[in-house]
Amino acid sequence: ILNALQSVPNDRSPEVFVRLLAADGRVLIEVNDNGAGIPASIQDKVFIPNFSTKYGGSGIGLAVAKKGVEHAGGKIWFESVANVGTTFYIELPMIKDEG
Repeated sequence: ILNALQSVPNDRSPEVFVRLLAADGRVLIEVNDNGAGIPASIQDKVFIPNFSTKYGGSGIGLAVAKKGVEHAGGKIWFESVANVGTTFYIELPMIKDEG
């Protein structure tokens, strides 16, 4: 969500939408922003450790998120349109309540 807020150009009011869906034993989280979008030329790098487009950014946030999501049996991906925004998706397995 912080990345979404930071991606919005200064001449736009930030809009971030979060949606949670559950079906077939899986949970899908969507985070959508109205930011600048992720250029096609770097889309394959966003989950690589130490890669950042931000001045002073460490580049570990999305890499750590990906590792954590995958460790939990899920997956993370995104869709982006230049000057329109980006949507990140996180899909995780539901935990069955044994209680």
